[in-house]
Amino acid sequence: MVKKAARKYAIDKVYRDKAYDNRNNFNILGKIKAKPAIIVRKNRSKRS
Repeated sequence: MVKKAARKYAIDKVYRDKAYDNRNNFNILGKIKAKPAIIVRKNRSKRS
């Protein structure tokens, strides 16, 4: 959804809840140079 919107609009920041806390989403935001505003889960992995 974000990649499709980024083709038409300049996206600076993306707000999501804990369901979107995964590496793939953070990688996509990094590619389009958007700042993530995603709440991370308590039991998340510390790996990057």
